[in-house]
Amino acid sequence: MSARFSSECRPNPLVLEAKEQDQRSITQNRPQSLPCEQDIYLGFFFDGTNNNKYRDTEAFAHSNVARLYEVYSGEPTVTQLKILKKAGKPDAKAVWSSAVPKGEEKYYRKTYIPGVGTPFIELGDSGEGMDNTLGLAMSKHGEVRINWALLQLGNHIHAALMGKALSKPLEDDGKLAGEMLEKSVGSAVPNRGRSQCCSLYDFYSPVMPLIKNFRAFSTCKMLSSSFHNPRITASCW
Repeated sequence: MSARFSSECRPNPLVLEAKEQDQRSITQNRPQSLPCEQDIYLGFFFDGTNNNKYRDTEAFAHSNVARLYEVYSGEPTVTQLKILKKAGKPDAKAVWSSAVPKGEEKYYRKTYIPGVGTPFIELGDSGEGMDNTLGLAMSKHGEVRINWALLQLGNHIHAALMGKALSKPLEDDGKLAGEMLEKSVGSAVPNRGRSQCCSLYDFYSPVMPLIKNFRAFSTCKMLSSSFHNPRITASCW
């Protein structure tokens, strides 16, 4: 075995040598993603307890989460959800930031989830009576909201890369999100696709080959929080 000391430090180590300058130039000019990859930007907006933009916006009582959702550049999962007794106010027309490269709008997408204690009719939450009381007190219908948002993650990726969602966000995923509550998400079951409810792997298996890695994907917290702009690098097929 042999050992040696490191070479003596240069008098001015911050001045790059020619070889180091060449390497820096190569790195600086490298694109954010390789030619066979595509970055996808997703915004998920979980509104707080007793907040619902479709109910509250008309009275200018909508929350900061709802306002952030409105100004976030992205294709929405849906533009309107139902509320009881009257029609909910639909989303404002999407405003695209100048920072979004022209022609890449389909890679920017967003989902809004109403707060617990308020209507989410498509998931079986009327937002009234015991749904309202238990929603405000103990987050009833909270987990099904998270399940629905997870399904939209797969829909967004598939729509951005393949041109269409894996399933219908309200008609199909409203039912699937409820069924997910009744199944063990960690059980080892064969892949049967999204047509039958079993484990989370089944829901994401159609898009997992397209996803290389997740960046800045925050932990989903149900109450009074949201996670914005997860960046996903998806490999080309």
